[in-house]
Amino acid sequence: MSTVLHVIEGLSQFGGTARLLRNLVDASRVTALRHEFLVYQESPMAAEFTASGARVHAISSLQPATIARELCSLVKRDRPLAIASHFTRPLLAGYLAAVAVRLPLIHHEHSSPSYRHGMSGAIAALVRSRAAGIICVSDHVAKEVGRQLPRARRPPDTWHPPVTARRAERTRAAVRAELGVDPVAPLILHVGGMIPERDQQTLLAAFSKVLQTRPTARLVLAGDGPQRHELEKHAAALRITDRVCFAGYRSDVGDLLSAADLYVNPTKDEGLGLAVIEAMLAGVPVIAANAGAHSEYIRDGVDGHLYPGGDAARLAASIEMTLHDSGATRQVEYARSRAREMFDAATAAQAYAGLVQSICAPRLSGSNDLRRA
Repeated sequence: MSTVLHVIEGLSQFGGTARLLRNLVDASRVTALRHEFLVYQESPMAAEFTASGARVHAISSLQPATIARELCSLVKRDRPLAIASHFTRPLLAGYLAAVAVRLPLIHHEHSSPSYRHGMSGAIAALVRSRAAGIICVSDHVAKEVGRQLPRARRPPDTWHPPVTARRAERTRAAVRAELGVDPVAPLILHVGGMIPERDQQTLLAAFSKVLQTRPTARLVLAGDGPQRHELEKHAAALRITDRVCFAGYRSDVGDLLSAADLYVNPTKDEGLGLAVIEAMLAGVPVIAANAGAHSEYIRDGVDGHLYPGGDAARLAASIEMTLHDSGATRQVEYARSRAREMFDAATAAQAYAGLVQSICAPRLSGSNDLRRA
């Protein structure tokens, strides 16, 4: 049995990375690979990881050198096969530790490198070029990383992570009652952090156009972030405040999906789009900007609809078309089937073990195949 030692900020239910890793840990029971985690921020999901067989270690320091020393201690004690990093600070700490203990460093990219700016981006690019391998959650991210690091030790690998359906704990009627939405009113949902790259402004502008023909419609924005105040001001300027619900961070996304008639993701540069895939699995029609990784799993007019990112008029037209579409039932079934096939948990766990085996090949000569339990 081999172990990968992951270093990550924290294991939070908000944001998709921890949920994907939790699915990986659970699915890895059928492989010969186990997972261990070092975190340095609040991790409310730690108990879930532990219940699935992973070990979780927590420290309170934000200093990369301190995190690296703790990683070195864990390596000496548990002798993992490799160190795996997620995001910039863990990448730096993981690199320092990997050099010190002479282990392969496997870095994971969960979003487009374009999200990183300034010194953070420069450090990330420098250290990533020295990683034994880089695992990306989509072809889009792999292509962008490859363009940024043309002389990397190994070309970036694409790995489709395990995505599972969100569970609904309440009925559609109960969720709509809590949100103050009429039982038959069209409800449009978006889940995501409120940062400039998400382009929720375009969604608000499109929704204002939809209200001209569907005045009872409601838009629910689940999430928070530095752009929230600006988005609220934008909604007020459009005079649609009473039709938009800024729901903040929500742990009950499964409930929100059960109440939604349509899911929209306006993000112009999407590394994966976890919430979109979860909507597909939940049987909610999806519309997304034709950008980033969206087109890798959404076939326009088959599994959902794609529109030119930033085009509010085209987005409004897509919303109207989808709400009118008599073939929506067939479309959501295609979408659900495609999402299950591309992001199946068991398949993802086997593929991950295979990638780790390939990246760590010099250390694995003569060992058993990690993909088999």
